[in-house]
Amino acid sequence: MCNIVFWTTILLGFICICITLALIFIESRVESGSEETKVTEEKESEAKEVHEKEKEKREKRVELTEDEAKIMEIIKERKTILQADLSKEVSISRTKLSKIIQSLEKKGLIVREKDKNRYVIKLVEEETNKE
Repeated sequence: MCNIVFWTTILLGFICICITLALIFIESRVESGSEETKVTEEKESEAKEVHEKEKEKREKRVELTEDEAKIMEIIKERKTILQADLSKEVSISRTKLSKIIQSLEKKGLIVREKDKNRYVIKLVEEETNKE
């Protein structure tokens, strides 16, 4: 009888140790799983932010008049151009060109900088890439 009690006690102790180790293992997996979940959630939120920014850019696309489109093509080809040279190239009066350039500036497509006594026109993308 003592022999049975002894082995039962040993067996119960072994079962307790196994259950304790199993619980520790499960707890550690849950903790690492929650860390992986946090990383995944962070990546998802970053992806959502990028997607939202791209969506905003697409929505910001503006309608251009024929003259504005022609001027934008020239500016894209040259990267920077003097307003006077642009006026000669597109055969538009300086007054009309000035109004078109102001419109493109308001739309956020170009930047006009004063260089001594003349204006240099640049794409806005050029400005943000330099910074």
